Amino acid sequence: MKKNYFSLLLMTLVCVFAFTACKKGGDNDPGTTDLLVAKQPWTVSKVTDQNNTEVTTFQGKTVTFSSDGSYTHTLGSATESGTYTVTGSTITFTPASGTAYASSFSDVNATSTELTFKMTVESTKTGTTTYSVTMQ
Repeated sequence: MKKNYFSLLLMTLVCVFAFTACKKGGDNDPGTTDLLVAKQPWTVSKVTDQNNTEVTTFQGKTVTFSSDGSYTHTLGSATESGTYTVTGSTITFTPASGTAYASSFSDVNATSTELTFKMTVESTKTGTTTYSVTMQ
């Protein structure tokens, strides 16, 4: 469950980048949609925690966004799909299972080939952890 939660948080941050990179526009801004779907799929290449320790569990995870508001992510043999929505600076993923996820994010940067960001995960078991994520 923790792996799926973290995976969904990664996807949230990818979407956050796309929506904050645009100028003005609502959820239906065609520039935003183009940015989300332009690189298919996005692949996690590096994740480090706040102690700069590399977290290899999610390397190779892929996320594919569709212009119709749907997504699919894959980690190994596990695949999940659902829909994503944007409200302000928050991206919410609703997996086909019906459980919604959201995440906080910061320091979003992108080029045409690389996406980097930080995300904070709060857990009653492990406390608050900030991860730095690179996707290509």
